[in-house]
Amino acid sequence: MRFKPAKSRSMVLRKGKVEEKFWFNIEDTVIPTISEKPVLDKVFDSSLRDTISVDKSGLPGKFKAWVYQHGILPRILWPLLIYAFPISIVKTLERRVSNHLRKWLGLPKSPSSIGGIIQGYKSQGGSAIQELK
Repeated sequence: MRFKPAKSRSMVLRKGKVEEKFWFNIEDTVIPTISEKPVLDKVFDSSLRDTISVDKSGLPGKFKAWVYQHGILPRILWPLLIYAFPISIVKTLERRVSNHLRKWLGLPKSPSSIGGIIQGYKSQGGSAIQELK
């Protein structure tokens, strides 16, 4: 089995931003960066926020909610479950996520938890705060 540098991608993150100064080489072949040749049209920018790219994707609301549930949510929950975060940060995060989901699904703004509304939501309580308790 041979390593193919032309089919690989590299990315250097420094303080949360993508750096374009460094190049990786294997046998005098430069590995292209993730910025110049995105993989499956996934573009990485300095914000590293997926909600903006999901908003601009043009998908219907239920598919945006699916992308959140199966793509974004697992990446958010992992650090929340491993590290100790103040409950205020988790509440702020949950509020922002609920706002995006309500907008995508066309739901009215209400103080109730959105987890119980989405069919197939795997959380018992429907809340990130309840997941952490």
